[in-house]
Amino acid sequence: LIRCSSLSDIMSGVAKGWTVADSLTCKQKLISLWREQKYNRQPRLRNKWVSHGLDNENAALTLYSVVKGVICHKNEERLSNDYITGEVDSYIGKDILKAKRVVDTKASYSLDTFPTAFSKINPDYADQVQGYNWLTGSEDSVIASCLVNHTQDDIQQQKNKLRYKYNFIDIEPQEYIDECLEIERNCIFDMGLFRKVNPYCELYHRLSKEYEGDTPVWEFDIAPEERVLEQIVKRDEVRIEQFKTRITECREFIKANPTIFLGQND
Repeated sequence: LIRCSSLSDIMSGVAKGWTVADSLTCKQKLISLWREQKYNRQPRLRNKWVSHGLDNENAALTLYSVVKGVICHKNEERLSNDYITGEVDSYIGKDILKAKRVVDTKASYSLDTFPTAFSKINPDYADQVQGYNWLTGSEDSVIASCLVNHTQDDIQQQKNKLRYKYNFIDIEPQEYIDECLEIERNCIFDMGLFRKVNPYCELYHRLSKEYEGDTPVWEFDIAPEERVLEQIVKRDEVRIEQFKTRITECREFIKANPTIFLGQND
């Protein structure tokens, strides 16, 4: 079975009329998936963008639910049919198999990576949630990009890197303080919520003019409704049929070319 997150690579070249054999991206993805299954190994992709998304999945879902005024049910069930498998983040409706809408939240790393109303839907995400539409019976899915606070640990790790960079012992250089202030502004979008979750976190920004100090007072919150952007992917039966056809071709390709998957040239 093909994971929904792999559908975009599997479908590479379909719009151009390419077969599986014609598409290097498709073939490489098939080999990768075959290796995972045969050798019982899963890739562990972990960078700062992925980590932020995983660490803040619940926060993004909460923000989306509050801003849109909807009840989203967290899903922990993996769904499968004869072709694909996937684990939906959340959904709106009584049951995952009768979902009115699938909600796939994406926690944007920073304001500059947060999409705008003019941003095109990432084709990888579009095929992924189209797979979710297929599995759940949903009429559409929403890719919900959300701008949520970074974790205290993440912010502290960024500051620790600066400490090593400036290599000081006691007195903090002004340049270090300025960069720490910048980190806080780039990683915190709702100071009230951040302080509620992290009451003992030390910050360089003053939280009120009543606090003495030379650093600026925090005035950088972004309104919740300005930190959520929806991109809708409607159920597309034509695309779903293309999924079926392509995956069938992939299975035939694997059977016809076993040596390729063993690391041997065709």
